[in-house]
Amino acid sequence: DGATHCLTCPLGSTAVNNGTACRCPNSMMWKWSNKTAGYCTLCPPDTYKDTQSTACTPCPALSSTRGSDSCICLPGTYKSPEMTLCSLCPLGTSSEAGAEYCVC
Repeated sequence: DGATHCLTCPLGSTAVNNGTACRCPNSMMWKWSNKTAGYCTLCPPDTYKDTQSTACTPCPALSSTRGSDSCICLPGTYKSPEMTLCSLCPLGTSSEAGAEYCVC
């Protein structure tokens, strides 16, 4: 019949697509529970979502979410501010998770 069912979005989320879906906060994605209702749920491990996205995105290689809304480099890797992806630390050096450089 062409009717549109508008949703009441959960607290912290915003209506999108003329009120037919909801955009969840960072680290959360919209999941339908039936044809007219849904809820926000955490993104799966090693995926992230920012406020502009509607779906969770896998983290790039050598990174993980570790409970945040963005991916961070794993221990033993680094990403300086001018880099876009994590790299392995050179032989004989190490790093903690989220490091911008490796240490001896």
